Amino acid sequence: MLKKFIPVFLFFIVAVGAFTLSGNDRVEANQSIDEIDGEMQEVEKEKESINSDLGELENRLNRIKSQQNDTKEEIDGLNYEIEENEIEVEQKQLEISKTENEIRQLETEIKQLEAEIVELEEEIKELENEIERLENRIVELEEEIVITEDRIEQREDLLRERLRTLQKNGGSVKYLEVIVGSKDFGDFITRASAVSKVMDQDQNIIHEHFADMQYLEETKVEVEETKVEVEESKVAVENNKDQVAQNKTQVESNKVETEDKRSTLVTQKEDLETAIASLEGTREEEEVALASLEGDEEEVHEIQLSLEEEEELLSQREGVLEQAKQQAIEEERKRQEELERQRQAELEEQRQREQEERERREREEREANNSSNSGSSNSGNAGNSSNGGSSNSGNSGSSSNGGSSNSGGSEQASPAPAPAPPKFLTPSSGYISSHFNPNRMDPVYGVVRPHNGTDIAAPRGTSVKSSASGVVYRVTSNCSEGNKSCGGGFGNVVFVTHFVDGRQYDTVYAHLQSVNVAQGQSVSQGQQIGTIGSTGASSGPHLHFELHPGGYRNPVNPMGYISAP
Repeated sequence: MLKKFIPVFLFFIVAVGAFTLSGNDRVEANQSIDEIDGEMQEVEKEKESINSDLGELENRLNRIKSQQNDTKEEIDGLNYEIEENEIEVEQKQLEISKTENEIRQLETEIKQLEAEIVELEEEIKELENEIERLENRIVELEEEIVITEDRIEQREDLLRERLRTLQKNGGSVKYLEVIVGSKDFGDFITRASAVSKVMDQDQNIIHEHFADMQYLEETKVEVEETKVEVEESKVAVENNKDQVAQNKTQVESNKVETEDKRSTLVTQKEDLETAIASLEGTREEEEVALASLEGDEEEVHEIQLSLEEEEELLSQREGVLEQAKQQAIEEERKRQEELERQRQAELEEQRQREQEERERREREEREANNSSNSGSSNSGNAGNSSNGGSSNSGNSGSSSNGGSSNSGGSEQASPAPAPAPPKFLTPSSGYISSHFNPNRMDPVYGVVRPHNGTDIAAPRGTSVKSSASGVVYRVTSNCSEGNKSCGGGFGNVVFVTHFVDGRQYDTVYAHLQSVNVAQGQSVSQGQQIGTIGSTGASSGPHLHFELHPGGYRNPVNPMGYISAP
């Protein structure tokens, strides 16, 4: 709506711009002020046109509220769908966890079975080695049995022959007759020794026979026991082989089941991804709907602000424009006074230079006259003192050169005028976190919205200064952080109007933590008007700074007018 004021202020901008550094500009400024008074009357006429637009704004407000109701119903439906999707995602996550646990259990069982198979196969090898050892032992024992039986049989033949001999001799051997029949003592000793050997040999044969008989029985028992042990080991081997076969079958079955579970797991994860994608899609739809709803709410807020405050804003702007006009006149008056003071100072300096120049010329003329009189008095001795005359002449030249040098030194350069202050100051220190961008993605609402200013990020409480001299025409100072809609999204905000080089500009300082000025207050360039905060639709502490040539609703990139902080 306020764009309609642009034509109203064009003559005013041109009129104020007519103020320049010359003295005749004062007359033009007074004429421009009369034109401004006429334009102020035109503002009243514009109010009537604006009132006719208020009805259209009310109709637009009703349409937007209807859209809000539809959007809220859509959001409720999306919320229900999101809940269903979340439950489905949780169920699928539980199914995946269960399948993963079953796979881990099967893999553990496979490892156990494979370890048991290895252990059984090692035991089978040990048993087979033991069977081989036992069978070799049986062969050895059986060979020993054969040998022992042969020896027993031979000894039995010997003993049977001995018994038959005894039977033939009456059943006893007359060892005494053998001894008594000795021819001499030596023969006696020989016969006694032979009898003793025969008797000892008979006893040894009997002892060996009984020992072989016992050994034979024990060996036969050991062979039978070894055979039993071999049979038991063979049975154990067969049992182990059967267990190994069963384990291998179970391992293969578990591996097949594991692969089936893994296939099921892949399918479940795909279903989960689909469910998550559906959930994310629904959430995005909800975010879009919420952004649309918030956008509608912001638009409703702006329309309500227009409906409720348009008249008040017009009235405030009228008062501010009058005040700004007086401020511009006062600043121009002070500027003209300063220019006049500088002009008078320059005139006084010029008079002083002219006076010094006159005094220098008079001094040089006196010196020239004195030099001429001195040359006439020495003319009779010119032939004898030509060198002296040359010396005087040379000195005269030196005097003249010295005069020129003095003349140059007396002409002091005019002091350079003080540099003009910048038209607009950078309003705060910090760094630029977001530039002017008509197509920026809003960081709060997540939708494309014009960013009509420059964001300067800095800690909370950092000073914010007026970019130029002007008058505050709107202030919001009751917003707290977290209330995104407060101040129309600006939060705590200060609007200032300026007249710079005869043209009107508006500046905006938004998301402030505190405000140090009041509506209608005149501010000078560089004066603190608040501190940086994060009120309104803000994602962190920063200053949102806007600059509008010709009045609010005409945003331009502020970096074309200020320097980077």
